[in-house]
Amino acid sequence: MANLSRLRELSKKYRRWQNLDNWIDRIELVYESDLESAISNSNSLIETILKTILAERVAQYKNDEKLLKDIKLTALVTQTLKNIKLVKSDENIRFINGMIAAIQNLGEIRNGFSHGKNLATYKDSSPEKFTASFLIASVENISCFLIEFYEIEYPLKGKQEQNSYENFEDFNNWLDDEYGTVIVADIPISTSLALFADLIAYQEKYKNYLSVKDDEII
Repeated sequence: MANLSRLRELSKKYRRWQNLDNWIDRIELVYESDLESAISNSNSLIETILKTILAERVAQYKNDEKLLKDIKLTALVTQTLKNIKLVKSDENIRFINGMIAAIQNLGEIRNGFSHGKNLATYKDSSPEKFTASFLIASVENISCFLIEFYEIEYPLKGKQEQNSYENFEDFNNWLDDEYGTVIVADIPISTSLALFADLIAYQEKYKNYLSVKDDEII
């Protein structure tokens, strides 16, 4: 069974993503019995994340549901990532391009399933479980990356989702394990707390952490 626990935790943590549970449930429930539907729903999940961001950031898409519904996948990906300024340096262009290609390839796989096939060759064209498992794991990694990046760059104002030290427990633990403590005014304190005092530097380090983490997984 597919287990999208990390993505599910994020959907509960941030209010704007709570309805992603609908897609997560669909993927997990049909994974064993209908891999094609699981992959199709995985593609729709990423499209939902991208369209949610684009609708929040661009007024014409927010005010025109048909325009948002009809946007092609390639345009959806490129417009969304460009709008949130995901590519800010040459160092991560290769990673972002790989992520864009992965999303587009998933869409092509989904489209391939949407057309009728000769029943004699249908079984041979079905995705193997190992391949499907890898695809769905990649979907979760990409989805979590997009959500975490968007939340730290564009948090909901005046709500619980605002930048809070406690919201980044995994990152803080990694910082403290990696760098230990630092001395401030002759007092040893954790690196994560010291860095959080400079929120801009903290955000930049967090984005680097996400890029490396997802790059290693993918």
